[in-house]
Amino acid sequence: MKPFRFRAAAALDLRRRQEDDARLLHARAEQAARDAAARVANAGAAVDRAVEERTSTEREGMDAWLMTWHRSWITRLRLDVTVQQQHAVASNAAASRAAASVQKAHQRRRTLERLRERGLRRYDTDVQRSELKEMNLLAGLRYVARADEGDSE
Repeated sequence: MKPFRFRAAAALDLRRRQEDDARLLHARAEQAARDAAARVANAGAAVDRAVEERTSTEREGMDAWLMTWHRSWITRLRLDVTVQQQHAVASNAAASRAAASVQKAHQRRRTLERLRERGLRRYDTDVQRSELKEMNLLAGLRYVARADEGDSE
C-alpha cells in the first residue's frame, strides 16, 4: 500500500507559520502594553514627586511666579499622564486584537490537523484491513497446501 500522504500538507504548514507569526505579534503587543502601563506609572509618579516638591517649596515660602510655574508644571505632567493612559488603552486594545488573531490562527491550524488525523486514522484502518486480508489469504493458501499434502499421502 502507498504511504500516507496528506494533500493539504502545504496548507497546514502555512497555517502553522501564520500561527507562529500571530504568536510573535501577540508577544510584541503584550510587551508594548506592559511598557505603556509602566509609562503611565512613571508619569503618575512624576506628578506625585512634583506635588511633593511644590508642597515642600510652599512650606519654605515661594514667590508667586514660582508657585504659578509649579502649577503649570504639574498641569503639564497630569496631561502627560492622560496621554500615556490613552496610549495604554490603545496598546491594550492592540494586544486584545492580537490575542484574537492568535486564537483564530490556532483554530484554523487545528482544523487542518484534525483533517490530517482523520485521514491518517482512515489510512491506518485501510492498512490494517489490507494486512488482515493478506494474512487471511496466506492462511487459506497454507490450509489448502496442507490439505493437498494430506490428500497426496
